[in-house]
Amino acid sequence: MQENKIFWTTDENSRTKQILDLLELNYNTKDQSQYGISNMGKKPGSVDGVVVDKNRVEYFIEALNLQNLNKEYIQMHINKLESKYDSKGLKNKFLIVYCNIADSSFEAFFEKFYNYVNSEVQFDYSKLSIEKINSDYTNQRIIKTVHLRESIEVNLYHILLKIPK
Repeated sequence: MQENKIFWTTDENSRTKQILDLLELNYNTKDQSQYGISNMGKKPGSVDGVVVDKNRVEYFIEALNLQNLNKEYIQMHINKLESKYDSKGLKNKFLIVYCNIADSSFEAFFEKFYNYVNSEVQFDYSKLSIEKINSDYTNQRIIKTVHLRESIEVNLYHILLKIPK
């Protein structure tokens, strides 16, 4: 997606739809599906993407655009993904962060994001561990947080994508 200039200035829904379209080559996908409850708790929630593998295991994707470390906005999206939408207790969920930031600032932004997730985010389920996962791409960073939900370990992957300006 990052190599296609059309996605450099587009909204989060279009970017996520492109990712779901690419995943559809090997998985079943749905976008903007209703699960759980909305942030206000009055309507069904609308998760950005659902991916289903060949074993019928579901994975939720929640995405957001960031120009800076907007802690309130990040916290809200993590809470939606962690428990508002997920009433089943999925084993793996994905937060995709589209980083609309200046060139040469991605590593510094990633470190701020990592430190925020590690020390300040109020997770709904106890955080057991956090780790940085190596990526094959310079404009991508991945963090894995492991949480305890109903005595079972569940994973939340935070995928940061640097979007060219």
